[in-house]
Amino acid sequence: MGAYRLLLAMLVAISHMGVTLAGFNPGVIAVVSFLIISGFVMTSLIERNYNAPEQFHLFYADRVLRLYPQFLLYFVTSCAVIHFLLPGTPQAAALTVNNIVTSLPIVPMGFYMYGITVPEILPAAWSLGLEMCFYLLIPFLIVYKLRGVAYALSVAVFMVASLGYINTDVYGYRLLPGVLFIFLCGSYLYRMQARGRVIVAATAIVAALMFLAIVSGFIPRRPFNAEVTAGIALGVPAVFLLSKLKYHRMDELLGNIS
Repeated sequence: MGAYRLLLAMLVAISHMGVTLAGFNPGVIAVVSFLIISGFVMTSLIERNYNAPEQFHLFYADRVLRLYPQFLLYFVTSCAVIHFLLPGTPQAAALTVNNIVTSLPIVPMGFYMYGITVPEILPAAWSLGLEMCFYLLIPFLIVYKLRGVAYALSVAVFMVASLGYINTDVYGYRLLPGVLFIFLCGSYLYRMQARGRVIVAATAIVAALMFLAIVSGFIPRRPFNAEVTAGIALGVPAVFLLSKLKYHRMDELLGNIS
């Protein structure tokens, strides 16, 4: 899935430059696929190496060692760019000791909408905060066989958000309760059994129908509800098909570049 991940990363990058495709934000669609991939990969990692409660701390250590050095590099680089090249901008105003300190644990960046920290220093890092929340939860869901319950609860939150009863952007895209089921679609795709096959197929079909209902005006279009449903409808079959391909060194290289 390396080439696919690189394509997704490019879509995220151009979306942060203000580029849209047919009126849709390509970065949001790409992020949804990243969530599905994350669910798939983390399930593989846990089932192969960390499938007992006494090993959970090793899984967390693995994630920190994998992600934190890169995050720290980009965060420090961003701070330097803002300080030296962007004086007098909103980004420079956000470069305070408090915002830096609260951003360094990563998780608070996923809760910027509550004023815990600000996204201006490293805008895309909110999704890394979301990922970290997923990492904290997923070992328990797999080992204690709670994925089905978590999936159902998350779908309920997402539907309420997508229909506008609660903030669509926050609860239907950015916070774990509303998107956990997307991660879990990827989780079910790993060693997919009959139940998982039904869940992911139904999720992709319903998402496609919701997308059509949104673009046709039957369901009001709200912040990113069209992009998230499109991302699910496209991402689930894409990850399913790509997961069947054999390992290739070039694909791994493209994934590392992503």
